[in-house]
Amino acid sequence: TWDPELVREAANVEGYEARYITQTAKYNRQLLMLWGPQSDLARDPRWGRTEEVYGEDPIFNGTMVVAFVHGLQGDDPKYWQSAALLKHFLANENENNRNGSSSDFDERLFWEYYSVPFRMGFEDGGARALMASYNAWNGTPMAVNPILRSIVIDKWHGEVLSSDGGAVTLLVDPRHLYPNQEAAAVACLKAGINQYLDKYSDELHAAMKDGSIKESDLDEALRRKFQVEIKLGLLDPPEK
Repeated sequence: TWDPELVREAANVEGYEARYITQTAKYNRQLLMLWGPQSDLARDPRWGRTEEVYGEDPIFNGTMVVAFVHGLQGDDPKYWQSAALLKHFLANENENNRNGSSSDFDERLFWEYYSVPFRMGFEDGGARALMASYNAWNGTPMAVNPILRSIVIDKWHGEVLSSDGGAVTLLVDPRHLYPNQEAAAVACLKAGINQYLDKYSDELHAAMKDGSIKESDLDEALRRKFQVEIKLGLLDPPEK
């Protein structure tokens, strides 16, 4: 479309419908954190999700991402309509071996190209959440990559960082970075992940018992999660 305003309007409809369904008892569904916008760059037409993105230009992609975020989250001065969750950080643009590949490039390409739509989504759009991708960057899988904290949390003020479906399992097999699911889930938590798309409550309970994580680790993860819930009004009385 090359039309940011149209993208904003479409995303606003999506956010409105999510809010309506969430607040309408007969649906009994809670879905205020929406998985989008897709903020990756289209680098290979064989990639199966090319149709979800806006092309290969980082500034244009970022402009559309900002419009999408504004549409989802709305313009109420106090509450977000819904929450944007940018996908998939970072350089997740190949189909073959996407669960175990590494996207290798230098810091200049990171800052000037691959991260630009995500940075714009946070700094210009006001997003506070993203999903880590399956792939690695320069050999370190994104679900445990130190830049989740050093850049997304510390520089962009990210609050909800989600793993992708099955991504924690992939750290054990085929990547063989951790001996079991508990160790992988703990590594993700310590890297900044505070939302799992799979269930790891048993593993984290075991980690608390064996000392792999502390209550303070959970406090920090939950504090960021609650910041988004406050913006969505979920901790306020319904009449507000």
